[in-house]
Amino acid sequence: MAALGIPVFACTPDQFPELMATALRREDVHGWAADRDIKLVRAEG
Repeated sequence: MAALGIPVFACTPDQFPELMATALRREDVHGWAADRDIKLVRAEG
């Protein structure tokens, strides 16, 4: 997934609704994760 440019990470169930809302609004998921100190998996290259 990361190789396709899709953000991959884990979050708590409490964070999931906000994550989905961010994604559905096409906002910056990377920024959302960074603001919450969630580490993203990125493709190596």
